[in-house]
Amino acid sequence: MPLIWINEREKSMGTFRNIDELTTATRSAFKKGGFYDGLQLVTLEGDKYIVQGAKKEYVINQGRIKTFLWKLIGGELYRVKLDLSDRSEISYSLLLASILQIVEKDEEYWDSDGLLEQFKSKARNSNSIKELVELLDEKYNGEFH
Repeated sequence: MPLIWINEREKSMGTFRNIDELTTATRSAFKKGGFYDGLQLVTLEGDKYIVQGAKKEYVINQGRIKTFLWKLIGGELYRVKLDLSDRSEISYSLLLASILQIVEKDEEYWDSDGLLEQFKSKARNSNSIKELVELLDEKYNGEFH
């Protein structure tokens, strides 16, 4: 179930590895203008959904100590229910262009690890949405080589 997420408003992107990552958030993420507002989700098959709304379902109980620490740094973690648009499709080439446009808009930010040119080269040499998901996941959720 890995997904690419793109936030056009904030010019950011990344991956969700599973449904828990997708639906776990702090309060600020699901309010109007928050992270989920207009978020684009793209599946490995090229299905595209846009988040049209997000609502708190319940507080995630992480045990007393973790819950207390989350409260100290700005809020509890919530399970979020997403209202998604109808499915549309996005081609590999359009998704690749969107990803490259985001990193090229603010290269200084995206090159914080000094590997942006390598990332762009690997992205351009990829052949599928699956490869783009793996590349983004490797760069932003793990080690990038």
